[in-house]
Amino acid sequence: MSLLKSTHLRPAETIVKIVHPYYLTYFWSYLLAAVLIVLPFFFMFLLFSWGRWGVGGFIAILLVGLYILSRAVFLRYYNALVVTSERLIKITQSGAWDRQVSELNYKHVRQVSFQVKGILRTIFKFGLLRVETDGGSEPLLIDRLPKPAQIQETIITWRDLYQSNRTGQSGGQAG
Repeated sequence: MSLLKSTHLRPAETIVKIVHPYYLTYFWSYLLAAVLIVLPFFFMFLLFSWGRWGVGGFIAILLVGLYILSRAVFLRYYNALVVTSERLIKITQSGAWDRQVSELNYKHVRQVSFQVKGILRTIFKFGLLRVETDGGSEPLLIDRLPKPAQIQETIITWRDLYQSNRTGQSGGQAG
């Protein structure tokens, strides 16, 4: 998995779920790319009649459209929330050489909530996930996640399982 190159899993840790931003949140990038890819073909005869400048313009517009499309696909794929059996890993990719990886162990997760605000977010069922920690540090915010209620349920289930396993192990060792 090339997505997790910068993150190493611990022994006996498994990936439960990998969640990428909702695909329609990149709608405007996809639309602009589609227009820029189709537009030069629509004006191809006119552009080619201008000689080298027209061919250059044709290629330039096409390349800009392909760049915007590839950037949108790249950013959607490399921005992710990875839910594992022991922790949450938030991977934020802002550009080709700008990656931030944050992790939060389940023992520090205090509360998990989500917010779906607005008509489009309600219709398409995507929103903001908020993971609050003990110790008063900043909450972990992950926006544009599809079906945040299901992700919240998954995180709470695995957090409770993790904490019950840790309690059971420490209780078994004390006795």
